[in-house]
Amino acid sequence: MKKKSVIIFISLIFLSCGKSDKPSDKKLVIPDNLPEGDKKPKKVNLKSSKAGQRLLPRLKLKKAELALSKGQYSEALGLYDELLKLSSLGAESRSQLFAGRAEALFYLKKYEDSIAAWEKVLAIRKDDPFPLHNIALVYREAGKLKKAVRFLEDCLKKDPMMIIARIDLIDILKSTGADQKELINQVQLLDKARENINSLLKKSKDSAEIVKYLNILQEIPGERVELSILKRLMDSKSSFVREKTAYHIMNHQDGKNLLSGYIEKEKDEKLKKKFEKILKETASDKKNPAVKK
Repeated sequence: MKKKSVIIFISLIFLSCGKSDKPSDKKLVIPDNLPEGDKKPKKVNLKSSKAGQRLLPRLKLKKAELALSKGQYSEALGLYDELLKLSSLGAESRSQLFAGRAEALFYLKKYEDSIAAWEKVLAIRKDDPFPLHNIALVYREAGKLKKAVRFLEDCLKKDPMMIIARIDLIDILKSTGADQKELINQVQLLDKARENINSLLKKSKDSAEIVKYLNILQEIPGERVELSILKRLMDSKSSFVREKTAYHIMNHQDGKNLLSGYIEKEKDEKLKKKFEKILKETASDKKNPAVKK
């Protein structure tokens, strides 16, 4: 069975938190206020300054995310566990860290522990359908299809437009020999959800809502958003919306030329570089298998 990424909503976390239990080997050079030559800069442990206390979790998190992306799951898990020892993490930060642990545990085939980590995310993010979807994916990988179906159904109750969850549900129902009438019903609900998402993308001015559904659609191989909708979204004031839209533009036959045109017009230099990266990645079909060449 092909594994799917269990993480959908992990994002870069900028944390402000207290001391960790273990000393750090990293050093921060803090110059004295005396004239040059009177004293050498004093080397202090990264933990011993307030700036260091704020910086240390960020460094560990970036290191954990890098390890995760490289497939170094045991190392990533250890780093996430160190971060969870910090007492001053907020609820949202802890939920994102539990999600990181859950993905690492998933790829280490520690499915029960991964589910336990996702349940901790769910306890914090009670109205969020994504943890329910991710728990279902872990159960599916563990071969517990009835439980996977239950969590997919719960996920879809929270958000019927989670079409990636609907597709996963249909796949499981097919594999378990579900009644044809039930399959037809699920397909009809899928088509209805697609219509609702397209309608939302045409009208919504809520950047967070738009990005949420662009991300969901991006998870589905071969899924194409209407080009007229994408052109509207590329006029958004939100650079985040424009960045996410660029991935979907590349799913269209003339996507390369279209995105090249947007690169020429884009005034935000950082976003322009992101567009260029997307163009390079998707054109080579490395990170977006939905691209049709």
